[in-house]
Amino acid sequence: MATIRASALPTLTSPQLSELPGWTPGSARYRAYNAVLQAEAYSLQSLDEARTLKRAKERSTAVKEAERKLVTIRVAGYLLLEFERQSEFFGFTPSAPLNEWLISPHQSSHSNQHDVIIENGTLICDNFIRAFRSSIVQYPPPSSHPSRASFDTLQDMIKDAMEATGDKFTTSRKRVLARDGYRCVVTGIYDESSLAKFNSVAEVLMATLEVAHIFNESTTQGINPAVDRDSGDDRKYNKTYHAASAMAILRTFGFSKFASKFEVPGGVHEVWNLLTLGHDVHSLFDHLKMWFEYTDKPHRYKVCTSHGKYDKYIQHLFAGHDRQVDGAPMFVEFDSDYMQAPPPDPFLLTLHATCARVAHMSGAAEVFDRVDRDMEESKVLALDGSSSSLLVHLLSPFSVIPGVA
Repeated sequence: MATIRASALPTLTSPQLSELPGWTPGSARYRAYNAVLQAEAYSLQSLDEARTLKRAKERSTAVKEAERKLVTIRVAGYLLLEFERQSEFFGFTPSAPLNEWLISPHQSSHSNQHDVIIENGTLICDNFIRAFRSSIVQYPPPSSHPSRASFDTLQDMIKDAMEATGDKFTTSRKRVLARDGYRCVVTGIYDESSLAKFNSVAEVLMATLEVAHIFNESTTQGINPAVDRDSGDDRKYNKTYHAASAMAILRTFGFSKFASKFEVPGGVHEVWNLLTLGHDVHSLFDHLKMWFEYTDKPHRYKVCTSHGKYDKYIQHLFAGHDRQVDGAPMFVEFDSDYMQAPPPDPFLLTLHATCARVAHMSGAAEVFDRVDRDMEESKVLALDGSSSSLLVHLLSPFSVIPGVA
């Protein structure tokens, strides 16, 4: 797959737009996208003006702010195009409210159309795309204590996993590993801790595998609806507000069934929100650098990455474990024979893929990576204001959701 680079939005006369269903002048989607293009042009002009400022510090601050606004505008535009492009899969339910957000200034605290789009792009970036992106969360492997159960066959171990009881994540983890055959769904490598339970095992390549969340587990972790803005605990309030915003956006885009599940304690650990991955592949998936695109064949997905170097790395792993690739596109199949362990939900996988593509085409992925580095390198924001862009990013989850109190 070719490397996806951040770029300007396609023009109204672009061939890729003319191929979209129902894309005609005067339609709501056409008018919404045209408004985004005008905001992009305005933002590019502001960026050029910022670069002409004489004072270095003032110029640096202004350029960063102009670049931030440009990214959020492109996030809104590319998400609109992605929803339209995948209308055969999603229908028009997700794109309709997005169109309304972008061309209905009265729903926002801003009267300027460009500011409306920037505000909504920021909202989407922080409370929708980031809900499918996270840093690696390490989970302990299954116990290797000598008193553990042992199994003579794979079928025995799968049966035991499907009958497992305990806390939500522990139970789901066992079932997901069993559903996926105790193998990374991309590379095919086996889970070492699971195979250690066999009385005898063939010589196969093994590693400690991880269970990945499609919808970011940390989005709903540790939230407390009882915490309000006046409680004095800004961190908990910010996290709770971010989770509520993410759920509201899911509902607005027509995915209420996911929001209802994720709002329940432990709901994010539903088996259909999980899949088994090796550590390196999990990291790529969590950072939106790898995703799965649906195909015409049910349960079959194309493995996609944001950069050619990741393609080569995954192809190396993919071909190394009883799979043939020879540089051709990589495909995987997610299916299940077990009622207790349904396959990964195709809508969630496609939403993850959509967010990944939008993040890279808009330049938001670079911002996310830069903020991660900034937060690792600096525990305290610089007093001289040099970390102001990071401060803006950290505070941005307080954005207002259009039409939501």
